[in-house]
Amino acid sequence: MIIALIVLFVGMGGGALAANHYLITSTKQIKPSVLKQLKGAKGPAGQSAPGQVGAQGPRGDTGPQGLTGATGATGATGATGATGATGATGATGATGPSDGWFDYSNGIDSNGIASTSFVLPAGHYILNYGATVWNADNTFGLLAECRVFYATSNEVIAASSHASVGPSAYAVLANSAALDIYPGPYTVELRCEKQSGNGSFQATHVQLAAIAVANYHWTP
Repeated sequence: MIIALIVLFVGMGGGALAANHYLITSTKQIKPSVLKQLKGAKGPAGQSAPGQVGAQGPRGDTGPQGLTGATGATGATGATGATGATGATGATGATGPSDGWFDYSNGIDSNGIASTSFVLPAGHYILNYGATVWNADNTFGLLAECRVFYATSNEVIAASSHASVGPSAYAVLANSAALDIYPGPYTVELRCEKQSGNGSFQATHVQLAAIAVANYHWTP
């Protein structure tokens, strides 16, 4: 554009220069005052609107795992849950060890009776009882007997054991029985004494024992 205007200007400068042609290759060849007048028209404005969004790029690699965060505060205590249903009844346990009672005495009291006793609570019992008795003189016909009583009522609760003891002789009386105490407790007492006859009754090793049991098993 600039070169074309220069050529036109030179062509209009007179016939003396019409026959000469100049090639302008630098703005330094143009007079400054002339150069200031050489201005082209302002070009159109460039595109001002943003361009279209490009396609989404590929997904980047997964980054490294972050550090563990600090422990959070303890939460509030929850409400108490409802009471659960009652469980099934468990199996019956094995029978535990038996309880036992025992008492022992020697000699007779002022009434001629040898005795021993203890208190039993309600339950099932096996009784074992007995004594060694003798006739302290030379007479015949001494009949000795041992029985178990309820102490307060004098009711006989166990079978009697008896023996005829000759002059200066002795005998061992022993027996056993099953006993139910209900409702209890009751005092049971073994009494050994002369039932009838002559002779001087004496007794020693007077023993009463009771063993608590869960059940009786009778054998024919």
